[in-house]
Amino acid sequence: MSNAPLNDFDEFDDFNVYAPPKTAIGQTGGTADFWREGELLVMSIGAVLPDRCIKCNAPAHGVRWDKRLSWHPPLIALLVLINLLLYLIVAVIFTKRAQVSIGVCRKHLTRRRRLLATTWLLLLVSIAVFIGGVGLSFDRNTETAGIAVMILAGAALVTGLVIGLGFAPLVTPTEITKTHVRLKRVHPNYLAMLDTVEAARARS
Repeated sequence: MSNAPLNDFDEFDDFNVYAPPKTAIGQTGGTADFWREGELLVMSIGAVLPDRCIKCNAPAHGVRWDKRLSWHPPLIALLVLINLLLYLIVAVIFTKRAQVSIGVCRKHLTRRRRLLATTWLLLLVSIAVFIGGVGLSFDRNTETAGIAVMILAGAALVTGLVIGLGFAPLVTPTEITKTHVRLKRVHPNYLAMLDTVEAARARS
């Protein structure tokens, strides 16, 4: 199986036939590289995660999802209510990034690709429909229809953004520091096979 990165939500029952026995996976080479923290996965920058799908804990067979994640303190988003340009400037200044390599099965990788394709399709369609609506609104006879078409375009745009930002990502960072990344949306069975932070430190 190729190790090339192949870039996600049927939840299994609590009992997962793919789940391995609990072992000291949360440490590598004598240093704690990753562990669970409640419902979060905490990993050191550059840590090599297990060869298992982070979405269902099935074997990943060498398939990796390589991604450069971005994060900024959530409160910064409130600046959008004041001024969009101000938000963009502050977000650029305070955004932190981290490169991660995560195991993922082909099933969830394919699902992610389909969701991204749907997102782009809806965005492109919404733009085309909006332009058509604007054209209709210039004519008094079709002005009402034009407004309705533009509203429909807006709905398609919002739907695309919800799918792309809410469902397509495999994981979502809740914090990125100079040394660690905290991730949510990790399958419970995947987390269950990891050490807690206390156990990981005790083994290091």
